[in-house]
Amino acid sequence: MSYAYVDSAAFTELRSEKQDPNAILSAELGAAFDEYRQMWAAAARMEFVPNYPIHIDFELNYTCNIRCPMCPHGMTEFKGLAQYDNVVMPTAIFKDIIREGCPLGLRSVRLNLLGEPLLRKDWLSLDEALRLAERLNP
Repeated sequence: MSYAYVDSAAFTELRSEKQDPNAILSAELGAAFDEYRQMWAAAARMEFVPNYPIHIDFELNYTCNIRCPMCPHGMTEFKGLAQYDNVVMPTAIFKDIIREGCPLGLRSVRLNLLGEPLLRKDWLSLDEALRLAERLNP
């Protein structure tokens, strides 16, 4: 599957309540996206068990410069309790997972649920790793 960057027009369409995001991404990314979503749906129904995850969520860093009240970063009762406060995943590990995973079936990644990746000094090298994924999945 080819990783592709969706242009700003497609992102604008994705925000529309009148259109199905999968239909927009299918039109933008083609058959490879459709195949990925079919695998995703089959895996979710336990009809397909891949040999390697088709999707990985990466929490690249547990750091944030704002304190939203609904987020653990903003909840004072959690302050200092997490063993991983201000911990950053080494870029080399992230790149290794991408490099090893793509040939084995990794098709999508999500970067950071709680952390702010732009606080990383090496965030440009994370982009390089995603571009590597694109090259590994022609």
